[in-house]
Amino acid sequence: QLVAPRTQGQRSFLAFQKQQGSHSIGAHVRDAACYVAWAFARAYEPSVMAPHVVELAPTLIITALFDRYGM
Repeated sequence: QLVAPRTQGQRSFLAFQKQQGSHSIGAHVRDAACYVAWAFARAYEPSVMAPHVVELAPTLIITALFDRYGM
């Protein structure tokens, strides 16, 4: 399956944060990872995505609730 390797890396990108000097970077990476998750949901059938939702959903929810740069 093409989706499996991508969703494994997706979780690390959803939580990406790197300290650089006195501030941290990573908002753009997390935003792009959320977009990729949305694109997967649009591109693949629900039956293909179902096994991966259990892995991605908690990380997406945590990112949506606690990302300080989120809207």
